Amino acid sequence: MFDAYGLHAHHVMPKSFAAKFGIQNGDEMFSIALDPTTHQAITARVNSAIPWWKAPFMSASQIKNEMKYLYQQMYYETEDILYKFMADFIEAGQYVE
Repeated sequence: MFDAYGLHAHHVMPKSFAAKFGIQNGDEMFSIALDPTTHQAITARVNSAIPWWKAPFMSASQIKNEMKYLYQQMYYETEDILYKFMADFIEAGQYVE
């Protein structure tokens, strides 16, 4: 999804995992606006850490831990507080309104 400024909506917990967390509509999951380059970098990391063929066999807890770890690693690599915020957001279990 794009907005008028060219930003992408990034779901902090990917909406493809909504059902794992008992959420019926993934579009209701929290998202933040990111520039396309940052969004693409995060998406690539998620797809590498949790490939489409592996995700169906992972529990919600495993996905949560993997996403938190992924954001923590990105924070350590970049020192960008955005990634710490998302790791903390995942830790708190805040996925949907």
